[in-house]
Amino acid sequence: MKPVGRNIHKIESLWKERVKPIIFAAALYTVFHLLGIGCPIKFITGVSCPGCGMTRAIWSAFHLRFSEAFYFHPLFFLVPFMFAFYLFEDYIKPVYVKLFWTIIIITFFAVYFVRLFILKSDIVTFDFPKSYMLKYIKLL
Repeated sequence: MKPVGRNIHKIESLWKERVKPIIFAAALYTVFHLLGIGCPIKFITGVSCPGCGMTRAIWSAFHLRFSEAFYFHPLFFLVPFMFAFYLFEDYIKPVYVKLFWTIIIITFFAVYFVRLFILKSDIVTFDFPKSYMLKYIKLL
């Protein structure tokens, strides 16, 4: 039987290394939202990121509006799996961790390019003229 103290140390380690960064990112995103910035990538560049619409999709899914969630981001259903995998990836062989994240990244970018260039989604947009970067360049 393993000592109880060792398991508590693993839980504390999991908290420090995995959960705190997620909470920090969520808090930072909340601050951006409250300041009217929303997504910092889109604010700076005018281009939506591959995760654009995910927050609205998750919110819609929590309210059991799955068709709306799919409209906002068709990969919303992967988020719980990604979260669980992220939390427990230290217990999985590194080769599977790399494979999992490679597949996730390729999938997200494939869906992103389809939404941006083929479907002409109003969620994923390219609007450089409204970007902060262009406003900054014009000031120079």
